[in-house]
Amino acid sequence: MDLTESVRGHLYGCETLPTDLRLMVGDTRNAARKLVAQRSRGSDHGDVLMREVEATTAALRKTMKQSVWHDQTRRAQGSMDVGRLRLV
Repeated sequence: MDLTESVRGHLYGCETLPTDLRLMVGDTRNAARKLVAQRSRGSDHGDVLMREVEATTAALRKTMKQSVWHDQTRRAQGSMDVGRLRLV
């Protein structure tokens, strides 16, 4: 057993420590556990948000490419129509 575990065991179970101190130690331990749990949930939430951002960015890029392709196709079609009008 390392020193940290030994000190924890003493703080959590020592009958000679004042009750207020034992309660504060327990409250501190519980608060630390909650923070660790929140951090892991926050990290998971952050991962989800990042995936959503990446998917949205990919969809935006695809839409932009389609829009450019559509505009170029329309312009090319217009140029061909103008050329035909001149020939007729």
